[in-house]
Amino acid sequence: MNKTSAEKHLFESNHQDVVKRTNIGSLLLSFLFIVAGIVTFVFSNQLEKLSGAVTLTAMVLAAFLFLLGIYWLAWKSKTLVYEPTGSKILKRSLFFDIHAKYKLEKMMKSGTFSEDIVAAGEKGSVRLDYLVSEDNQFIAMQLFQFSTYKFTSDIPVAYFRGDKAVEVAAYFNKYN
Repeated sequence: MNKTSAEKHLFESNHQDVVKRTNIGSLLLSFLFIVAGIVTFVFSNQLEKLSGAVTLTAMVLAAFLFLLGIYWLAWKSKTLVYEPTGSKILKRSLFFDIHAKYKLEKMMKSGTFSEDIVAAGEKGSVRLDYLVSEDNQFIAMQLFQFSTYKFTSDIPVAYFRGDKAVEVAAYFNKYN
């Protein structure tokens, strides 16, 4: 199989059952930040008679709130959802020692997750990225190995649904 760089991996791929939806709470929060920034800016213009430091502080606060609202609107207002159940998708990564790679490959291909593997914590030369729904009815995973200063993968994405996904999610939850 061809090796692909980590830029084209599971977190950026599309799946027929996973959709991006607008999170209404995040959308309202972003508009609240934008309106607060505008109101603070207008308020700072009314403070001309006071100290210049107070006016400058209010303008900086206004700019911060406005930019935070734009950031929240652009990057935080969308969430991934597993469409059949309506459950939110969570992105996770686990790191393992190189010796665990072949066991993980074997388990992903067979769909049987029974062997105990020691997770390396926040570092490791093998990275397992996975998407899991909050209700554990869907899990997608891809294995990467660190090589020549980047993580690459030669293993296709593995998908599990239903009872099998619950079993796989329970297996990986013990590492989080």
